Amino acid sequence: YATEVSEPVSESARRAAIAAGVDQPVARWITDRWTQLPDQFDPRIGRLARTLVGSKGSALERALKIQAALRNDWSYSLAGDQDPDDPLGDFLFGRKEGHCEYFATAMAVMMRSLGHPARVVNGYLGGQFNDFGDYRMLKQGDAHAWVEVFFPGYGWATFEPTPPSGQLAPELTGLVGWARRAADGAAMLWYSWVVEYDLERQVAMMRRVGRILRKFSGGLRIGRKKSKGLRRVEEPQQKPKEVESIDLQPWLPALLVLVLLIGAFALWRVRNRHVDLTLPRLHKLSMRLERVLARHSMQRQSWETWSAVAEPLQSHDQDLGVSMYEFARDFDRARYGPPNEAATGRALHSGAALLVRLKRYRPSDKIAA
Repeated sequence: YATEVSEPVSESARRAAIAAGVDQPVARWITDRWTQLPDQFDPRIGRLARTLVGSKGSALERALKIQAALRNDWSYSLAGDQDPDDPLGDFLFGRKEGHCEYFATAMAVMMRSLGHPARVVNGYLGGQFNDFGDYRMLKQGDAHAWVEVFFPGYGWATFEPTPPSGQLAPELTGLVGWARRAADGAAMLWYSWVVEYDLERQVAMMRRVGRILRKFSGGLRIGRKKSKGLRRVEEPQQKPKEVESIDLQPWLPALLVLVLLIGAFALWRVRNRHVDLTLPRLHKLSMRLERVLARHSMQRQSWETWSAVAEPLQSHDQDLGVSMYEFARDFDRARYGPPNEAATGRALHSGAALLVRLKRYRPSDKIAA
């Protein structure tokens, strides 16, 4: 078996690793793509970037200076009332306040104006542990944007230009927090054991039931005849040992609340026709696509989106890459958008077409990840 262990890299170690590759060249396709600027690029942004970094310094030193300036001299705000005709210019030179996407975009654009490959990354930061299901609960308020800058010999390094006040959403506590975690746990239970209840989960459930039954089996011994594989239950020859009791009383209130929440949630979903029963099919289709891609020596990592997979694929086959981008678009809308069977249907259609093309694809060389 294999075990993956990850531990955070210290800032000093990261800087040393970046500095070690400072003299290595950057691939042309990286600079061509990740230093692009808008056609109507505001020259004030380039001048601001040069003012912040000075005339000397490495790419890492420039990135750290821009990051520090944005964190210290601009303010975090969710108001979102920037000038719609020039939101980035208004953020940098007008209001000087905004949410994480403004900070990330500003740093990425300034780094690009200096000739350094940079990109904005969207994801989630923080979250809250949910003890009703032993998982980390992510809300829309945990959505976040940050910056990655490319350094030769190192790769993409993460930078956080958003002030600390805008990085983590506050956690819900008290009765409201308990109710929120309970409701989210019920929703997760419904999705895991109803919507995505596949064979693997059925086997896991039966194993759990088997372990529980063995606790209550007492001294009974399950025997097996040698002939024809018949099974029988034999009475023990000795007095059975006392069965270890399981006290369910402390859990009864929580279990009752959980059952009621699951029932109410399921009824609400059905009455409002928000149950997308085609999502499990989409999940299975995506797993089939991953297996076919693996046969072409291209592995989709658990954290990668389908759009990220499409990028190297398109460099080998333009049409195949376009098909992958279409599926990625439909998949994201179906999986992360509002429940909509029509959207899932489109994702199933584009995914099935992509699967056929991948199976027929016969490159002269294997696709390199």
